Amino acid sequence: MVTTPEAIARNAQNPDAIVEAGELTDWRFPMGDQMSLRAAKVFHLLIQAAGVRITDDTEHQIAYSELNEVFHLTIPQLEVVIDELHSTILKLKLTRDDGTGYIKSGPILSDAERDTEASSRAELRYTLSPTIRRAIADSKHWAVISKRAVLAFQSKYALRLYTLISLRVGLRKTSEIFLLDDLKQILGIPSDKYPRFGN
Repeated sequence: MVTTPEAIARNAQNPDAIVEAGELTDWRFPMGDQMSLRAAKVFHLLIQAAGVRITDDTEHQIAYSELNEVFHLTIPQLEVVIDELHSTILKLKLTRDDGTGYIKSGPILSDAERDTEASSRAELRYTLSPTIRRAIADSKHWAVISKRAVLAFQSKYALRLYTLISLRVGLRKTSEIFLLDDLKQILGIPSDKYPRFGN
């Protein structure tokens, strides 16, 4: 069975491929929390930029020019996005080697620093949290998503649905049942919004 880190290495030469651990694709937001569309797009770009060293406890870099490939962030806007990634708590459903499940929670980023002036050499340097690194290192299922598609989405909910469906396509799942509250946590929909599935 191919692990997620191995799948990342296999797709390293494809600039459009973002390989994400299934556990990240299926993450749950604590009820009421959510992530903005801009932060979600930056998150996917950071995952891709980390590449084959994604599970290492190391600092990664991404150029401002790459972050601004589609959406143009000013320095203050980038700071807001980074603060959001620092403060967003993920709840990941993981499985131990013995098959027992558990939930691990933590932030997306454990550390970040960014240049204060936009220039051709300006970059963001970041370290992924132990929660994310552990999930990826132990993962044996993943989604390969298109960077072009990620950057084209205009709705944070549509982007989340795209990643959920991409994972299930790779797993060859043809159907799945979601409880309403669970689906709302996956999409980051506040608990008091959309009380019926039909909404």
